[in-house]
Amino acid sequence: MNKKNRTTRRILEKKKNIVTIAISTIALMMLLTACGNNGVGGGGSGPRATPNEERIQNDISTNTMSPIPSDRTVDRIEIIEYETDRDTGGHFVFVKVLSNDNEVTFVEHIRISYMQNENREWVLSAITLDNSIPVLMSPLVGAREELAREYILGTILIIDDDEWFVDENILESVTIASQNTNVEQNRDTVTVNVELHDDVLLAEGQMEVEFRFEHGAWIHSDHRVSVPFTTSVLPHAVLELSENELLSNIIGQSMMFCPENARITQEVLISQTSLDVVGSFRDVSFLSTQSDLFNECAIQSISISSEEISDFIFLHYNASNRDTVRSYYSSFILNKELVDFDVYSRIIYQYDVVNGWFIYDIAFTSIVKSIADLEGLRWVGTHITRSTVPEQRLTMEITHIAPDGSMTVIMHSSPYREFSQIYSGHINLNNLSITLTFDEWIGNPPTGPVNEPIFRRDMHGYINANDSSISSSRNSQRDFDLDVQR
Repeated sequence: MNKKNRTTRRILEKKKNIVTIAISTIALMMLLTACGNNGVGGGGSGPRATPNEERIQNDISTNTMSPIPSDRTVDRIEIIEYETDRDTGGHFVFVKVLSNDNEVTFVEHIRISYMQNENREWVLSAITLDNSIPVLMSPLVGAREELAREYILGTILIIDDDEWFVDENILESVTIASQNTNVEQNRDTVTVNVELHDDVLLAEGQMEVEFRFEHGAWIHSDHRVSVPFTTSVLPHAVLELSENELLSNIIGQSMMFCPENARITQEVLISQTSLDVVGSFRDVSFLSTQSDLFNECAIQSISISSEEISDFIFLHYNASNRDTVRSYYSSFILNKELVDFDVYSRIIYQYDVVNGWFIYDIAFTSIVKSIADLEGLRWVGTHITRSTVPEQRLTMEITHIAPDGSMTVIMHSSPYREFSQIYSGHINLNNLSITLTFDEWIGNPPTGPVNEPIFRRDMHGYINANDSSISSSRNSQRDFDLDVQR
């Protein structure tokens, strides 16, 4: 073989070796591709690579079998251990999952199972929560405004000595003023501005609501008023009364004058002169014009007309029942013909959501201020005994009266029998009661039935200030009614 042929042969053999190496390389690359980490592609006879961490996290985040709710974000996972069973074709992974819902972080342990299908691909078969390990939860943010509102509802607040039960009807708003959240200690203190709307009042103040984080939620632990509540009247419920308006409600009424009540009123007012007006009336019993409760006590009803009122003064008002009830106190002098009274009035207004303000009650208490000079006055009328003696005409004349109320009285009786008597008596200048005790006959005493003891018994009555008459009291042995004559 010549030199040229030998050279050509070496070149051909060299090319053959290069082709062989290339073919082997391509075959090897195809085999590696078939058994790659992602388990993608066909051909080959070996198992695909097991799911990696990225796929596992994606399955936990998106698969409908996942116990992690869809409203959570899976932040990261940690593979604790895994096992591949070549005989059953299963791959089992134990994972710690860290997730959050923007308010709470969760640390949970999950078991994931994969199985190979006929194409040797790893297919997710199960995701279960490992309940043997407690779920760890911690807060990312503090308690929300709505949660503070929820725990304020149902509380009872004392505002201006009134009890307020906070429910949805009166809780107008709750807004956070400040918040101190300690996520490390699972504690939160929320200070909120609270606004309450009642029928009449607006109440505003601040409250502190304390929370502790337990079982994945903020739980109320305590609450308190941090800034005392102050009240103001809502615009639709403003009630402003002048003295003339109060006076107009009193004119035309009738007050009940009760001797016992007058005594108590005088004692209370004297003993409490150092107190304010409301304090001085605290123990006084006002007699209502709309109630029959005081009929046993109210010996006389005294009318009130405009021309009989002087020195009218509005004293004070107080409010109760969260300002839905207001009591207006006034004083004036009632000038009757024989008696002047110091009168104290109480007008109670009540608020109704339908009708607004209306007068609920008008009541009075009074004491005798002064009595006219009764000496020389004559009363004429009748008296009826509780015997068979017929009705007699009676004339009574006060011949003498002392400053302490003791007096001398002459009685003339007619026509069934005509006789005259002298009585010593006493008028109580505080309660207008009169007591007369028989002293002696004027001239010869009458004979016959008229000289019976019934005509010599004591007489009990009172001055009726409304018409200046004298009437017998209820426990009198005689009934008599005398009208003054000047």
